[in-house]
Amino acid sequence: MSSRIILNSQVINDLIFSNTLELQTKFQKNNGKNYFFMPNIGIKLFNAKVSWIDPFKKNISFAFNKYENLALLNMLRYINEKLTMVYNKKSSYPKPLSPFLFEKDDSFYIRCYLPNTRGKYHIESYFNNDTEGFSIPKMSCVYNIIVIDIRNIWEDDNKSGFNLELKETSVILV
Repeated sequence: MSSRIILNSQVINDLIFSNTLELQTKFQKNNGKNYFFMPNIGIKLFNAKVSWIDPFKKNISFAFNKYENLALLNMLRYINEKLTMVYNKKSSYPKPLSPFLFEKDDSFYIRCYLPNTRGKYHIESYFNNDTEGFSIPKMSCVYNIIVIDIRNIWEDDNKSGFNLELKETSVILV
């Protein structure tokens, strides 16, 4: 298990105030840049419902009801705002940054990458606290807990965006 700091509003403020959260720049082959967060940061989300899986099984999206999860929505907006401020300070010429969450109607969504090599997913998966191999879930499946790493911000000539990776899933049946 890799070490990561799980963010909330207070933790993000502490990291920024203490100058602990840094961005390391790496150049892409095609005139772009990647800004990696140091130390590793992530978010832990509860009752995440699978809303979309891309046909190539490389990305997944989770949905949350705005009204049932208003505190979570406000926290994610706040974290997004603070991380955007960190990026704007670091980048010489910051590009418009897409937020890591998408809001539509009564829901908000978080899309993330499914890290894998040759079809083997590098995601810790738990079922009733027992470790098992990760497999692509069915639509509308609800995970009790997921952990998503906020890996980096990518930047090209016109825009920039967050790169999120699913790192852990947990289902507990009572």
